[in-house]
Amino acid sequence: LNEQELELVANSADGPHKEVTTRGSVADTAKVSDSLYWLLQTYSGPSSRLSRIHFHSLTFHLIAHVEGAWNNTDRAVAAGSWACTTRACQSEDLQLDQVTLRFPTSFQVSTSTSSGGKLSISSTEASIGWARGGIAFNLSPVYVCNSPGSTVGLGDAISATGLFYSVLNKKKATNSA
Repeated sequence: LNEQELELVANSADGPHKEVTTRGSVADTAKVSDSLYWLLQTYSGPSSRLSRIHFHSLTFHLIAHVEGAWNNTDRAVAAGSWACTTRACQSEDLQLDQVTLRFPTSFQVSTSTSSGGKLSISSTEASIGWARGGIAFNLSPVYVCNSPGSTVGLGDAISATGLFYSVLNKKKATNSA
């Protein structure tokens, strides 16, 4: 999901935040986290196949999933973020002057004071994770391409890469058991 899709779902199904963007259309991590938490708490369960949501925006990607349902989500979210950057820049061999890290070094994980807290991530960390009420979250900042050569299909590349990393790891774990 991207910002517009998440807002559409939230507006259609009476979610916690009708808007998840702030300051110039930048996605707010606390509102996104709350919305993904609400979606999984509301629509996942024994009779549902929904157990994972991959959110992507310009400055960060976030995978939320029912704890224990998915593996390798820290690497999956980082891989999706990297796929986005390399595809937009049309290069696997990026230099620091080609990209900008626009994600803040600290961020809120929820708008609720009881569920929220502030986490910090350094520019050398590929991802950071936390959990809340049976839902696990993994976030990866995005290195934004300064001069993108292509933006067509980025959302699909992001989601497919992240899913590939989660499914591949799950199969490896099953085969080695």
